[in-house]
Amino acid sequence: MTMTAKVFPSADVDRIVGTNCLKDEYQRFRGEGLSREQLAELVQIGAADPGEAQNDSPTIGEMMDDETLKAARFIGYVIYPPRNDARVSVEGFRVAGVSADTALDLMTGYGNADEKEWSKRPDGLYDLRFWWD
Repeated sequence: MTMTAKVFPSADVDRIVGTNCLKDEYQRFRGEGLSREQLAELVQIGAADPGEAQNDSPTIGEMMDDETLKAARFIGYVIYPPRNDARVSVEGFRVAGVSADTALDLMTGYGNADEKEWSKRPDGLYDLRFWWD
């Protein structure tokens, strides 16, 4: 079976993600990660597939549809064309400043993550990170 390379507008991906397609064919998202709006823009231009999942993670579409993740920052990487495995992948997410109830909901709903981190802030809210390898 021959794999056909996925094609997407690399310059638009660079603008959204903060990467540089001319630098390397594989690049991680910059800074704190992507907002849900940025991820939606990547889906709209055909660079991210809402049905894709990183190993046992939820799909990109499932994470985008989850209202408890509306303020999440998504962690991942870009593999640029012309590689046959060109894609935008989401490996996990971070949420900051959520209530104990929301933190519990997230830990329950995303407890299958390979890595889970949480910390309680001085203001009583929680910061969490979920990552799938």
